Amino acid sequence: MFKPNDLAFNIIFNGTKLLANPTDSESLHNAMTRTIEQHAGTRVTEWGRCKKDGEHYRYPITLANGKRGEVLVGSNA
Repeated sequence: MFKPNDLAFNIIFNGTKLLANPTDSESLHNAMTRTIEQHAGTRVTEWGRCKKDGEHYRYPITLANGKRGEVLVGSNA
């Protein structure tokens, strides 16, 4: 059974709740990128500017296949 480490956190990518589980040597940003890429099956090519939206931080992203997405990070994500 999968057991997240103490640094694991939830993100919401295009309405889907995902668990970003960073390694000991990985930044939180890289963990989010890796998690989204594994879920979407393609690379994240661009992260937009972070904007605070209530209890969340909102990031627009662009995937290698040209599709755009939105990532929410924060309280109860």
